[in-house]
Amino acid sequence: MLFSPRHRLLYLALLGMEATVHTPFVWLVARRWAQIGVPLAGLSLGETWALLAGTLLAALLVLELLGRAIHHQGFYRGAVAVLAVATGLGAVRMWVYPHGGSRWLTETVGALWALPARLEPPAFVLLWSLVLWWRIAVLSSRERGFFSVGLSFRLGLLLLLVEAGVLAWGDSTTTQAGLQVLALYLFWGLWAVSLARADDKAADAPGSAVALLSWGRLAQLLALIGLTVGAVYGVAVWLAPARLWAILHSLDPLWALLGWGLSWVLYGLAFALAQVVRGVAFLLAPLVQEFDLAELLARMDALFPREELAEEGAGATAPAGPYARWAWILLRLGFLGLLLAALVGGILLFLARARDEAHAIRTDEEVGPARFAPEEPLSRLRSWLERRLRAMARLGGGPGLLSPISVEHIYANLCRMARGRGHPRRPWQPPDGYLPELCRAFPGHEEALVRITQAYMQVHYGDRPLDPETLAQVRRDYDLLCQGLFSAGGGSTS
Repeated sequence: MLFSPRHRLLYLALLGMEATVHTPFVWLVARRWAQIGVPLAGLSLGETWALLAGTLLAALLVLELLGRAIHHQGFYRGAVAVLAVATGLGAVRMWVYPHGGSRWLTETVGALWALPARLEPPAFVLLWSLVLWWRIAVLSSRERGFFSVGLSFRLGLLLLLVEAGVLAWGDSTTTQAGLQVLALYLFWGLWAVSLARADDKAADAPGSAVALLSWGRLAQLLALIGLTVGAVYGVAVWLAPARLWAILHSLDPLWALLGWGLSWVLYGLAFALAQVVRGVAFLLAPLVQEFDLAELLARMDALFPREELAEEGAGATAPAGPYARWAWILLRLGFLGLLLAALVGGILLFLARARDEAHAIRTDEEVGPARFAPEEPLSRLRSWLERRLRAMARLGGGPGLLSPISVEHIYANLCRMARGRGHPRRPWQPPDGYLPELCRAFPGHEEALVRITQAYMQVHYGDRPLDPETLAQVRRDYDLLCQGLFSAGGGSTS
């Protein structure tokens, strides 16, 4: 994450987006408590954003440091839970009771007890700090691809438009604040989307100390984003409601002309539709004249005698009268059809869900050639073909396709063996960040593990095949490592 030079700037941009989404809501809620002297209510919109951004950044750093220091999953989750509650109580003490006595903790418990009847400052600060920790946990496990970042940008923008609309209902100060928040979110969001797109299109293999963009390219990107957001913000400020209404009223002759033309267009469509209906009625008239509903019901009544319905028992007897009897029959048939359709549809739905779960996208450590297990040969075959097609789309066909497949297979097996030795790869860990764990899992093979990791990063992120000498060296390193494990009696290489 932040310790990875390749994605450091991307995570900072995502943090800026997340802080901006939370800012209007926290600021509006805190303003309600200005009269009771809560320090949080005295913060401006910019100060609120800075507070939230700093909190998110500190929480992300703490999560990453804990993940590097604590390898046991249970201990790691317990430490994060304790830290989240402790920091929430600390936030209550700092921003609600900076000069309070020893009763602040009791009043915080009382505020929680009063939920949901009323929302008091201690309960809000504590609960929102836990929400921030949850959002950071989501951010730390989020995919860094262009599609994922773009989806997060669109969802955050929709939520922020609602919050900005609430701000616009206030006075001129809150309206201006809504525009500022939207401009700030567009700046961070465009930054994150641009970096994610550049990351997906990167052609060079990244190294452990190579940043995603040079400082010159980064300055150009920030300048373009700043100019774009500044131009949009300037237009939004200039196009105030009064000026907008004046512009619209100046175009009243145009609206009148468009309304007159549209009315004639609608009249023409209605006239044409009426002619079509008349033509259809003229064509169907001979058929309708020969149709006898009473004769049709009599013939249908002969197919289902009244005695057969009576034999079905009490409660199932059809009502009297020919029309009511056939309505009863049609109603029963429709009910049975809906019931069967619901049952079949439910079965198909659960089968589709089970299939989707079985073919869910695996993490990097599970990338590699498929193994055809007896229980699911078709799904394994499809997964194997999909990986080959993705590799061919990146690298084309020919001999260059062999090296990424072999290297991904080797690296996936290393990750599985390391996981069996108690050193799993976490979803947020890049290959170069996971390298120390591999070295601890396979001591004595550090140089070979470095070569294998670099080769995997080259073919997986850089989309560049290996030359034959490098591929042969990686295979030798992997074979020697496996032979050492077999001789020592540890780990499986499957």
